Amino acid sequence: MRKMENLNELILRAQNGDSEAELQVLKSYNKLVKSIAFSYYVACADRDNEDLVQEGMVALLRAIKTYNLQGEASFETYASRCIHNAIIDELRKAPEPSLPITEDVEAPTETMLVELAEAIASILTPTERRVLELKLSAMSYAEIAKELGIEKKKVDNLIMSAKKKLKEALEG
Repeated sequence: MRKMENLNELILRAQNGDSEAELQVLKSYNKLVKSIAFSYYVACADRDNEDLVQEGMVALLRAIKTYNLQGEASFETYASRCIHNAIIDELRKAPEPSLPITEDVEAPTETMLVELAEAIASILTPTERRVLELKLSAMSYAEIAKELGIEKKKVDNLIMSAKKKLKEALEG
């Protein structure tokens, strides 16, 4: 409980213009930003991961300023959503990758990675995709369950189902 009070105190100070408190919150959630950015970088390799991290950090800064301390969502949940949304918006602005595919290329191209992401999306249900996205953003099963309004066991079942489907698709 004390940790949450400290975080809320820092956020309140940051919202009132205390740049040192703001910096402490940014440092505390830097790993979260990097984790979320990396999950998108893997699927959309046409962008530099540092660009995505930078977008995430800007979103985190906005989250600090706009977080409702009396709201029901934890700051981490709120900040995660803000970071995801900012990165998705940034990726939507980017032009589609247009690298030529040649026979002698051994490493996957951006186009291949996009096609892979689309194939995965066609295999999984929207709920399975959403649960995996949240899990990749370093959320716990309990946080995912709360975010989606479902039981923790359902989160576990959805992740297992998604893994099974992806494994079968890769093997078959």
